[in-house]
Amino acid sequence: MPRLDPNTNRGIVTDVCLKRKVRNFTEIFPPARENDAANGFNILIKQGAVIERAQQDAIKASKDEGSLPGLSHAERAKNWLCREFFDVRTFGGVLSTGDDVMKGSAFGQVRGPVQFTFGQSFHP
Repeated sequence: MPRLDPNTNRGIVTDVCLKRKVRNFTEIFPPARENDAANGFNILIKQGAVIERAQQDAIKASKDEGSLPGLSHAERAKNWLCREFFDVRTFGGVLSTGDDVMKGSAFGQVRGPVQFTFGQSFHP
């Protein structure tokens, strides 16, 4: 059964469901860019995926301070995750799981420009 508002009998679509639809569409039909294999449209939040694996990749990739001097290790890791993953850039996310580099850091949480709330059908 679909989710229903018991007072109005209208169908409800959750914000999580809407984000999943956008993620799935982007994963299936990423924007094409020439000369850019990864092109920054990977999806971090997938079924069965472990976020900490991607976080470890970000921490390893951001260890070299020479590429962006003046930034903390946590900020470089956050920037790497935002550059690589479309859904982190778009919806934001909590990145402060697992490793001590991100825990307690102001860069462990990213807020994205796209926010959804519950959707509701027009008719019961």
